[in-house]
Amino acid sequence: MARGKSRSHDVYGYDDAYDDDYDEYEDERYRRPRTRASARRRPRRRRRTWPILLLGCLGGILLVVVAIAVLIFVAVNRTVGTMPLPGGIPGSVPVPGIGGNNPSTFTKTDVQLLPIPGGTIAQVQVHNQIGNITLNTDPSAQQVTVTALKTVKAASQSVAQPDFNHMQVQSAFDQTTKTLTVSASVPNSSGSLLGSHNDTIDLTIVLPASSPDNGNSPVPLDIETSVGNIQVTGLNGVMTVKDDIGNVTVQGQLFDGSHLETGTGNVTFNGSLDTTLNPQANYKFQCEVGNLNVTLPATTNVTLDANTNVGNIKSAFPINVQSSDGSASYYGPLLPNASPAPTVTLVLDVSSGNIGLQKD
Repeated sequence: MARGKSRSHDVYGYDDAYDDDYDEYEDERYRRPRTRASARRRPRRRRRTWPILLLGCLGGILLVVVAIAVLIFVAVNRTVGTMPLPGGIPGSVPVPGIGGNNPSTFTKTDVQLLPIPGGTIAQVQVHNQIGNITLNTDPSAQQVTVTALKTVKAASQSVAQPDFNHMQVQSAFDQTTKTLTVSASVPNSSGSLLGSHNDTIDLTIVLPASSPDNGNSPVPLDIETSVGNIQVTGLNGVMTVKDDIGNVTVQGQLFDGSHLETGTGNVTFNGSLDTTLNPQANYKFQCEVGNLNVTLPATTNVTLDANTNVGNIKSAFPINVQSSDGSASYYGPLLPNASPAPTVTLVLDVSSGNIGLQKD
């Protein structure tokens, strides 16, 4: 008898072992898990979202930068008039809609005369909110003359008149301290870049040739405007000249502590630096966006500390300028092998722009 499972037949002749095998096959079929068609599908690849977010952020930053540049450009054009900005951007582009429909320009001139008893001025302070400042001397003058040119952009003279009435120019001479003070303010303007700059005041101040005079001490001259050009001619002293938007031009002799500065614009100096009263004197000329143009006597014996982050340095003096990655710098004597060695320091600092040094 063969080994294995015994086979039996029922009365109808069916093989019982065959039935058992079939039942086991059916049970196995129902026990086996069925795979759904959706589960067999290949999962979809998820899209990366960071490149889209990065592009969106960069686009937003670019739009903000462009908007700020447009606002600054419009503000400068509305206030400074024909001031040449770095890069040759004209300052006389008309802006439609400012000051009403097709506004016109109206001007008014006020003159103030200030007698100077004794002819001595020990200090000068000039502050203008919006507008140019011009300060010079006249050999024939016996008193101080302050001329204020008020400019208003409006639809008509009647509309402009209230602005003229509110524009303030105050001039005074304190006989005790011998201080000359001139200040000008424009209504409805904070002096910021985004303020209303339809109205301006240009100051022209003429001093007697013998003034300022403070004996053996240099006269402090503090001059400041927010938007406008500053020009000082024929004056000597410790000058602190500060401008936010505009050109600074100075001709004269500077003493220890003088500082010429502008945010956007050029600084031009043609004169001399005192190196005798204080052997450790310091001078500084700087601008954020613009050029420094400095003309000095050929015998000027100072230590030069010049630097521009984006720009170059050109000098008529024999200095060895170091340049790297679009920036330029120099630190050392303005006159190599000078004797005695210089102890006075001149700092020339520019963020974006060029430095030029000329000999007189």
